[in-house]
Amino acid sequence: MIVVTAIAAVMVALLASAMNQPINPGCFEFCSIGQDLALTALSLVSLIWLAVVLGIAWRLHRREPGLPVMSALAAALFIALLSGFDTSLWATPSGYDSPIAVLDQLIVILAMGVQLPAIWRLAGSAQWSGLGRAASTVAGLATLAAVFGFVALGTTPFDSGPQVQFVAYLVFTAARAVLAAAAWAGAGRERPGLALLGGAALFYAVVGAYYDLSPLNSTAILLVAGPIMAIGWLWIGLAWLRVRRPLASARA
Repeated sequence: MIVVTAIAAVMVALLASAMNQPINPGCFEFCSIGQDLALTALSLVSLIWLAVVLGIAWRLHRREPGLPVMSALAAALFIALLSGFDTSLWATPSGYDSPIAVLDQLIVILAMGVQLPAIWRLAGSAQWSGLGRAASTVAGLATLAAVFGFVALGTTPFDSGPQVQFVAYLVFTAARAVLAAAAWAGAGRERPGLALLGGAALFYAVVGAYYDLSPLNSTAILLVAGPIMAIGWLWIGLAWLRVRRPLASARA
């Protein structure tokens, strides 16, 4: 997993550098084709990396307690990065017509995917085991729906892909809120993190659903939830580092 991540990081860095190459001011047609191809390749590399890492994590998640720790810490990083991109797009709406919007949609998928190993651990440790498994399954299906929207339905404001991805993320956050409640009774030091994560996820799901059904200028309100969710995962990950098993009463 470390080797795959290192290779992917090098490739992403090279492709990001290619994306930032200046465009010839004398060009009149297909001027940014190189940058567009680099963005497509970067997205492909990122999605392949996520698929490989999740495949490895699924095989080892019942035997390797360190995986949920890495998942929680990675989730904090990716959600913080997503919050930064969302804030940038909100502050400069013209960015929705730029590669920044595509990267934002890609980071949504990565942020959802890296949380899954930690979600599997929470689901396996929940005293309400049926509810935990259901929430975990819904989170996984929502991640697949977000990937489908990104890959098959388009990434521009005129495509249906961003809308499908937004709804998938709402479902994902709702499932995460349910999972935090289901895992509460069996939690230990990570309870403050679960409270932050579950509360912010519920807030995002409710406000985001209202925003989606009755569009208002509530995007700025949703921006508040991201950093809180990142802090929640960070707290959980650090709490898990202090114990041999990621949850006080883990049964997975």
